[in-house]
Amino acid sequence: MEDVRSKLAISTEFKSGNLYKVEFTVKPGVGVREGTAGDMWDAEQEMRLPGGGHQINFMDKTPRTNPEFYHVDVDSLRALK
Repeated sequence: MEDVRSKLAISTEFKSGNLYKVEFTVKPGVGVREGTAGDMWDAEQEMRLPGGGHQINFMDKTPRTNPEFYHVDVDSLRALK
């Protein structure tokens, strides 16, 4: 989990608690941006998260707002440690 928080710069300020990995397929019609995660300051841990990992940003139809555009493989769900 430390590696994921660091490379994707996932601050505990915005997402605390457990992190999970799940595989899913995005259906046509979803706008995405791909790139490298930038660094971020984690105020709660008082440390810089360097980023550098590959990230995808959903632009318009997110899994939360438009679940019909995603096929989630629920059998792939794993808690990160």
